[in-house]
Amino acid sequence: MFFRAYERKKFLIVDDFDSFVISLKQMLRSMGASDVHSARNGDEAIEACLSRHHDVVFCDYNMGDRKNGQQVLEELRHRKLLRHTDIFCMISAEASSDMVFGALEYSPDAYITKPITRALLANRMDKLIELKDSVLDINKAIDLEDYSKAISLCAKHLRIGSKFKVWLYKTQANLFYMVGDYQHAKKIYNDILKGRDIDWARLGLARVLLAEGNAAEAEAEFEFLLQKNPQLVEAYDLKAEAHRQQKQYKLAQQSLMAATAISPMALTRQRKLAELSVDIGDLEQAMSAYKQAVKLSDKSCLENSDTYLQYAQVIADVTTKKAMETPDDPNLQRDTDLMLKEASQALDRTRRRYAHDPGVVMRAHMAEARNCQVAGKEHRASDALEKAQAVVEKATANPEATLDPIVLLDMAQSLFDIGRNEEGDALLKRLAETNADNPAVLQKINELIEEPVSMKEKLIARERNKNGIQAYEQNRFAEAISYFEEAIAITPLQVGLNLNFIQALVKMASEKPLDKRLVEAGRSSLQALSRIDASDKQYKRFIHLQERFNKVTSSGASA
Repeated sequence: MFFRAYERKKFLIVDDFDSFVISLKQMLRSMGASDVHSARNGDEAIEACLSRHHDVVFCDYNMGDRKNGQQVLEELRHRKLLRHTDIFCMISAEASSDMVFGALEYSPDAYITKPITRALLANRMDKLIELKDSVLDINKAIDLEDYSKAISLCAKHLRIGSKFKVWLYKTQANLFYMVGDYQHAKKIYNDILKGRDIDWARLGLARVLLAEGNAAEAEAEFEFLLQKNPQLVEAYDLKAEAHRQQKQYKLAQQSLMAATAISPMALTRQRKLAELSVDIGDLEQAMSAYKQAVKLSDKSCLENSDTYLQYAQVIADVTTKKAMETPDDPNLQRDTDLMLKEASQALDRTRRRYAHDPGVVMRAHMAEARNCQVAGKEHRASDALEKAQAVVEKATANPEATLDPIVLLDMAQSLFDIGRNEEGDALLKRLAETNADNPAVLQKINELIEEPVSMKEKLIARERNKNGIQAYEQNRFAEAISYFEEAIAITPLQVGLNLNFIQALVKMASEKPLDKRLVEAGRSSLQALSRIDASDKQYKRFIHLQERFNKVTSSGASA
């Protein structure tokens, strides 16, 4: 029945074992395939898909020290070399849950465990080809990003009585969600759930509720799902977003930690966990997540320089924090040297990978200087600083080269971090002269001039902010306000900190009117926040809290 279907398709086998490739080719040819190519590793697979289109890709998960199958699938999707009309089958002898969950998160069409028999292969492939051929017109429309047409085609297939109803309902609901038609998406999910409680429908419904801004209701749905299926990783991700929308940042972190415990191989999730952990002041967890993100970045198309640079920054922060909190620890110097080694390795890799980008190279040298300074290696810190300055001089001496002023602002901040305030001031002065017509840069220069705090001072402010968040989440608003005020005294222009302070004031006003001092302190914070640009990710939160604060302080009413 499917002989001609195999005959029409182009196959690619990606595996580093010749014997397996030969065996799989023989099986496919016996099933009707005639156009079967192979690649020995992930890089060859990407090149093969760049040179010609393949309808079906079989890819081994573990290919030694080269790209793994998860990274191949990730890159094919990222570069749009794999269409919705195509089939991607992950093949592996791996049985560890980390690798299996990691591979399945990228939703291959099939995950087949070695050894493979012809009967098993034919059974899986026949079903996949029948499905793909049956809904070919829908997937073509999706590939063309004609989602309205794809939605109409789903409805058409359902009217004529397709045997793939589940796929059609699931796809149509997701398409409605993608185009922002939440009502129709919700109707499909609710109709499915009336007949049977199915995980994908409940997850979809909760995702729609979250998109509509009903974070608390969505959170309850995710919690219900996870009680039934504690391994449903996507539900943890979305639950974290529900917590984030409700400003429950510690709970959001816990949800992401639960997801990474089940499936630790997802780079984007590790980065989200690291960034959130920095925001709430949990530097140890941030360092752990960034370390894993750095590891996963190797050979990934999602690699970026910020992952390495932020990892080095967090290491410097942790080193400083330990020196402040446990100066008499007999293992302090040993731990400091080990962390400096970790940072240096990450920064060496950054300079190699991004040697073509002087901005990244400069930032890597400055990060090296910060880490060496806090580790007590002043000679190495000076050497790294000189290298950073040499990169800047070389870039600015070339009339054809341009160095982003934001990169130079980062250098100025780094100079303040390591106590080189005079050099930082001089750099800001030059920046102001060369960017006189750039208001955004001038604003950031003014902020740095007004708040040139050291790394140690920033860490103290961050710790106070962390304590304030914890107190706020436990409804101890007066205590939270006290912590936020201590932090603001150190870094009065920090946006997130001032917003946290205003939010705590609004909450306290729901219990009793604010005294005159707190009202004035709140107004001072709002004044500091007034410089936020409308494009800033915190702008909506600022406007919302400003309106609420003004309401409770002008009327004396509860928040």
